[in-house]
Amino acid sequence: MNTSKFLKKDINIFLFLISILILITVIGIQSTKITNLQTRVNKSKRELQEDSTRLTSTYGVEEYILNWNGVIDGFEREYEFISSPKYYLTNERNKVSDTWILKGGYRLELDCPEIADMDIVPEDPYGCKVKYNDQLIRSDVRFNLVPWGVGQSTPSYVDLVVYSPRNSIIEGLEILALGGYRGGQVDDIYIYRLENGEAELIPFSFQNELLQSWSVESSMSIGLYYNTAGDVKLVTAYYDHIEDLVGPVIREWKLGKNSLTLEKSFGISTN
Repeated sequence: MNTSKFLKKDINIFLFLISILILITVIGIQSTKITNLQTRVNKSKRELQEDSTRLTSTYGVEEYILNWNGVIDGFEREYEFISSPKYYLTNERNKVSDTWILKGGYRLELDCPEIADMDIVPEDPYGCKVKYNDQLIRSDVRFNLVPWGVGQSTPSYVDLVVYSPRNSIIEGLEILALGGYRGGQVDDIYIYRLENGEAELIPFSFQNELLQSWSVESSMSIGLYYNTAGDVKLVTAYYDHIEDLVGPVIREWKLGKNSLTLEKSFGISTN
């Protein structure tokens, strides 16, 4: 009887020790998981901070806006009258040309090169000619082709945007934006003021220099905004795919009589 009592006691102690060992093991595993998770979080925070530092130093980003929705305080967005027109090419229709009538009855003409099926190459910088009031504006406007199109047709689009406001605040304004192939998913945009049948190039005023063009995300990542006082802003977006940073860089440019002047740069954060 005594032996049985002591044996039972030993078994209880043994089971208790096993329970303690299991508990310690579980705590150790959970602690390791928490440590690993914290390490990943810290690494993510460091990477985000490093990206933010690079954005600030490289692109002059002044602040970060969480999930920016395209709204600029005090401004309304003016939507495009013509927005990157799209066409479908076939064996029977392998050339694109188009015409629009703008304010004052002036004609905007698009003429793209004839494309043979065998010549279609992804991201190949085909160039179109654009004329305004019979004057050649550019002959290298980006003509994008997507050779893996739907069915027997090949989708294409042209880097051409026109803002032709009809509201009473800025109805006298008409803007033409043309994009040229810079490389990969980047366009060089050129902004023109259309007035009295003339197309005037508006340079970008940046760091005390006047630049004829500015780089944006393809295709034509721009927007035009205005307020009740008649002030106008052009907004551009650029994402550095090589650096693969946290998000695009947004710039606000104020439209003046002779230039677009940079007013603000900010980054978009999703975290």
